[in-house]
Amino acid sequence: MRDRIVLVTGASSGIGEAVCREAARRGARVVMVARRTAELARISGEIRRSGGTADWIGADLTDEDDVRRLLDELHRRHGHIDILVSNAGSGWYGPVWEMSWDSAQSLIELNIVATARLALALLPEMVAARRGHLIVIGSIAGSLPAQGIAIYAATKAFLESYCRSVYRETRRTGVAVSLVKPGAVVTPFFDAARRDGGRRIPFSGRGLSAQHVARRVVGLMGWPRRQIYIPFYLRLVPLVEMLFGWVLDRLGPIALHRKKSVPDIHPTHLLGRRRLMTHYHDI
Repeated sequence: MRDRIVLVTGASSGIGEAVCREAARRGARVVMVARRTAELARISGEIRRSGGTADWIGADLTDEDDVRRLLDELHRRHGHIDILVSNAGSGWYGPVWEMSWDSAQSLIELNIVATARLALALLPEMVAARRGHLIVIGSIAGSLPAQGIAIYAATKAFLESYCRSVYRETRRTGVAVSLVKPGAVVTPFFDAARRDGGRRIPFSGRGLSAQHVARRVVGLMGWPRRQIYIPFYLRLVPLVEMLFGWVLDRLGPIALHRKKSVPDIHPTHLLGRRRLMTHYHDI
């Protein structure tokens, strides 16, 4: 890891912050990206005081102008990026008919569009240099489309398919592609998922520590693999969905604590003033 330049999105809290601290501890030069600049300045200062190397760039990854500025700053300050950890993401919990289009669009733009946009900007240089590593923080939800997370699970399923395709395309180019699929992680994600009318996620506050996930992510940088589950036994989840998906179908109304009848919601409920839900968390 010594002197390798590691770019981490969603670095102001949760898994992103933990990855930055762990990578810097192992000698990497960390570049932190998120919207909350005060948090980035604080975390990077703590990393430097502990002997690590950290830089930060504030950017809203759902804003095209901000992404262009970010890419210009990266090239000006650091040149080639060795490893991209695409971690920024947001969530929302509740029946999909209670979700406004503004919230859904914001979630899609951050989880899918921003992730693909930044990867497509950096991959050509990695392929040309015949070195580099793209690490995407997905979720077990991408293999388990559970009730209450319809849009979120769909974005993670996109990332899973995207990473698998790019992995196959980059074989023999010198570039590695890895997808990380953790279960529930104790981060600010659970609180943010309740924004814009979202409900409290069952069992929130329980799960893996961000530090545990970060150690596995940084371990991938030295030993790239196409996909890892955290914890490892979650690799059985696709089989569970295939064999017992009907059980989840029946449990859905209980899990969401909702009536069987769909409420009469006027179409204008789904419209309204656009509010970007660009909280940089992870799961």
